[in-house]
Amino acid sequence: MSAGVPAEIIWDLELRGPSAQLPGYTGKITATRAERAPPMGRPTPSTPLQRDTKALCIGLHPSVLDYSQMPDGLDEAVFTARIEAGNAALREAGFDAVLCLIDTSPDRAEATVREHLQEHAFGLAMIGGGVRMLPENTLLFERLVNLLTETAPGIRLCFNTAPENTVEALKRWIQAGAVAL
Repeated sequence: MSAGVPAEIIWDLELRGPSAQLPGYTGKITATRAERAPPMGRPTPSTPLQRDTKALCIGLHPSVLDYSQMPDGLDEAVFTARIEAGNAALREAGFDAVLCLIDTSPDRAEATVREHLQEHAFGLAMIGGGVRMLPENTLLFERLVNLLTETAPGIRLCFNTAPENTVEALKRWIQAGAVAL
């Protein structure tokens, strides 16, 4: 502990009404720094994950997109090739990533992701831009976030905007050379 930094933090509260009548109420609540610190050995939200962290990469299956709403030149074959190139880049960068291509139906997508979560323990989930950025997929995105946080407590989430920047999305959370705490 640094000199001049108290070992305890004391808050003065002015309670009114029935709460002020509690037996033994002194007007102060005391908590030590240790009581407020995250558990030892558990990463905090800003702590880089270990290099060998398994990542689940969730994105829309190329067959479910309405390409009439997409920029000129983007079709299923082009998008499929972009996804394959993005996955090759993940492998080349040394990530332990599992691809999970989903339907736009929240029920079917949830079932697909749940199957992956039962097969492996993931420390990180990347949710693709097609799930997050298309307004018609808002419910799908919400269901996936809730499923991931309920089924895999402590999982970190990251996001890409295109298959080409998935490596950068994972690098924000899985740092080269990161070691176990």
